[in-house]
This record gives sequence, structure tokens and C-alpha cells, in this order.
Amino acid sequence: MSRPDGTGSEKRLPQETHTDKALQLQCLLLLSEVYRWRKK
Repeated sequence: MSRPDGTGSEKRLPQETHTDKALQLQCLLLLSEVYRWRKK
């Protein structure tokens, strides 16, 4: 929240932000799978 642009962390750790996005995508896919499975 201290950085309004949010570029500082990205310049410092570009790899970490990339893995974080991949992890978020995996979580979303898993949640959608669980949701579909529970709807049956």
C-alpha cells in the first residue's frame, strides 16, 4: 500500500511476482473445479 504504482517490488523480484501470479491462477482453477464438483 506504501507504493501507489507498485513497480518497486516488481523491479526487485520479477520472478517472485511471476510465480505469485501463476499460484493465483492455479488457486482459481482449483476453486472452479471444486465448485463444479460440488454442484453435481
